[in-house]
Amino acid sequence: DLQRVEATGAVAVKQGTAFGTARSAEYLPDQDLLVLKDEEGLADLVDSATGRTLRGRTLTFDLAGDRILTESEHGGRTWITLKPESKDVQSLEPKTSH
Repeated sequence: DLQRVEATGAVAVKQGTAFGTARSAEYLPDQDLLVLKDEEGLADLVDSATGRTLRGRTLTFDLAGDRILTESEHGGRTWITLKPESKDVQSLEPKTSH
């Protein structure tokens, strides 16, 4: 049974429309987790379908739950860029005139 897959160097992964890069990756099939790490920079993930971008020292993908946990060193930052979905949004203009 496959228990774990590790990759180091210039790692690139693709899941659907999402593309991620990091210095290392670890896949844990029994937990359905993919962990991207970059201790010297930032691991990143870009989803071309949604325009969303995530960056952090560690990105943990829960593949079964379709969730991502972003982590950085103590006091560090993570970056998340969300592109609003286009919807038929009502105007914020008041309906009464002044």
